[in-house]
Amino acid sequence: MTDTGPIAGGETEGGVSVLPFYVVCDESSSMSGESIAAVNAGIGELFRAIHGDPVVDAKARVGIITFNDQASVLLPLTQLSLITQSPGCVASGSTSYAAAFNLIKAQIETDVPQLKSEGFRVHRPMVFFMSDGAPNAEDWQSPLAQLTDANFQFHPNIVSFGVAGAEPSVIKQVSTPLTVGAGKKESFAFLAQDGVNPGHALREIMKFITGTIVGSARQDNPTMAIDKDQLAQMGVLVIDSV
Repeated sequence: MTDTGPIAGGETEGGVSVLPFYVVCDESSSMSGESIAAVNAGIGELFRAIHGDPVVDAKARVGIITFNDQASVLLPLTQLSLITQSPGCVASGSTSYAAAFNLIKAQIETDVPQLKSEGFRVHRPMVFFMSDGAPNAEDWQSPLAQLTDANFQFHPNIVSFGVAGAEPSVIKQVSTPLTVGAGKKESFAFLAQDGVNPGHALREIMKFITGTIVGSARQDNPTMAIDKDQLAQMGVLVIDSV
């Protein structure tokens, strides 16, 4: 279990606790075929799991952001029971991490105050970031630094996943260390092992994301229910050092 962090932007008196989750998917051309199909199937499973659990549905808010040359909001942060059909990604273009990080920050800046205005107590947002390749030759580090800066009052926790041609040092840099108990922090950056089919790896990653959201939202006092062993059994390992 890992701590969700404080209430985003400070404490709000009263209200039901909600947990914002952003699933951020690389949909560049290298994801075409089995990889993008695995992501889309996983999104469908996520919808079905939350639709079938009223307790989770009441607490979890899920948004989906995709990126290639640009970044787009595939699904605005929402209560999934309000959505009748799950969206899907389409692979094309290059891999702009900068566009992704800029859009994530813009969405969080809009979404968290909106939830607070509705009377909810909003926990620190959680971002699940997936990519299968190297980022474009651009300054993506500055937008990432702005997103994760502690001075940004809604800065999220980020769990990052790399498959196929992803560079371990980059995937590690994208993640944010999370508190796992007694002040100890651990990396939550994961990389599929060499030889693991990227489509298979992405299927397991999507199952992991669904399990984390469901397990976290079921708790009375939310903490992130992240099970590293679940991924390790499927050939997706934590990046301890690079």
